[in-house]
Amino acid sequence: MSHILITFLGKSEKEGDFYSKECYHFEGDTKDHETNFFGLAVLKHLENKDRKADKLVVLGTPSSMWDAFFESDEEVDSEYEDEWIDLADGIKENSESPEDEESEKDKISDYLTTLEKVVSKREGIKSCEMRVIPYGDSQDKQVQILQEMAACVQDGDTVSLDITHGLRHLPMLVILSAMYLEVVKNVTIEGIYYGAREMKKRHDGIAPALNLKGLLGIANWFGALKSFDKDGDYGVFASLLKNDRFKSAHLLEKAAYFERVIDIENATNKLETVQKAIQKDGLEGISGLFSKQLQKRVSWHKVDPSLDKVRQVYLQQRELAFSYLEKRDYTRAIIFALEGLKIRCLGVDDDPYRFEDKDKIKVQEQLSSAQRQDFFLMREIRNQLAHGSYYKEYQKPAEEQTRNTAKKLLKNEDKLRSKLKKLMESLLD
Repeated sequence: MSHILITFLGKSEKEGDFYSKECYHFEGDTKDHETNFFGLAVLKHLENKDRKADKLVVLGTPSSMWDAFFESDEEVDSEYEDEWIDLADGIKENSESPEDEESEKDKISDYLTTLEKVVSKREGIKSCEMRVIPYGDSQDKQVQILQEMAACVQDGDTVSLDITHGLRHLPMLVILSAMYLEVVKNVTIEGIYYGAREMKKRHDGIAPALNLKGLLGIANWFGALKSFDKDGDYGVFASLLKNDRFKSAHLLEKAAYFERVIDIENATNKLETVQKAIQKDGLEGISGLFSKQLQKRVSWHKVDPSLDKVRQVYLQQRELAFSYLEKRDYTRAIIFALEGLKIRCLGVDDDPYRFEDKDKIKVQEQLSSAQRQDFFLMREIRNQLAHGSYYKEYQKPAEEQTRNTAKKLLKNEDKLRSKLKKLMESLLD
């Protein structure tokens, strides 16, 4: 596995024949770094922090300042002086008299192999890869930029990103690309750096180098919330909470597991512990921004404590049944609905978590005639969902009719969802 620094190359002003330099300071670094290109400052910073990059990837448009890489301490090695001048002329032409992107790219591409060797040797890194990317003025070209970035890394690599230079819309693409790389390449994002030259007057003329990795944390929270709203697994929040040092984060994973195996007692206990910890200590960092959204999504276990235990557990089951129906998880919705219905039929002295107490209940005997038909239909839908097809032959015409109704409903999701909602409202009043 490699550590790769991906940086974007933009434009900068020249002072005479050479690009102007800037001095940058990274928090926690004992040295300041002066350079004409911030990506090289990041490279030095990572080395000073014992996180040296194995590979530098430079992505720039045809009018980016590629010729800057020939410069070192306002000098150009005589071996490369002609190439430096020719490359600078090509960049100037691309900027002042733009052509189609492919023609502009051709003026730059021939110099990249030489630049890669120059930078690798001068910066002491294993490899350097330079790519000319499009300007990203259409969705197809923006996707192409993401693909170019993905092509530079391997599964499991560690990646640092620099968003300082380049066109102004590229930082948004970088944040998205970081999320993209985490998913499709399983990479670890080390940092997302920005050299804030515009803030140097507030820092004694030295530009602060900011690590914006927290932005990725916010994006990951958005993704986790959407994921939960789709499938109801609040275990997706655990890793995000661990990042912000929430000690009870692992209990969310356990609660999610117990809920998936229909162990409501243990799921409730774990969620109550999590909720108490949040109320006592709050959530730090980025997680604190999403505290209310998180608590709202795990609040099904909260019921009126003055109610008897049977009623409390019934209301929890009812809440879960309707929640999973909204998520289109019909199997779990029906399981929670039927279990809740049985618990509702228990006496106040019964234990809603005790199988023997629930097993003695004959639900249909406590329902009205209309509710019994709804119960039989819901039970039949559950059986067909569980077995994937009809599982035995019915002898009674009434049972045959229920079977056929269930089979028809399962062929149309809209009708199934609508009917299940009505059945639940009838049975779980």
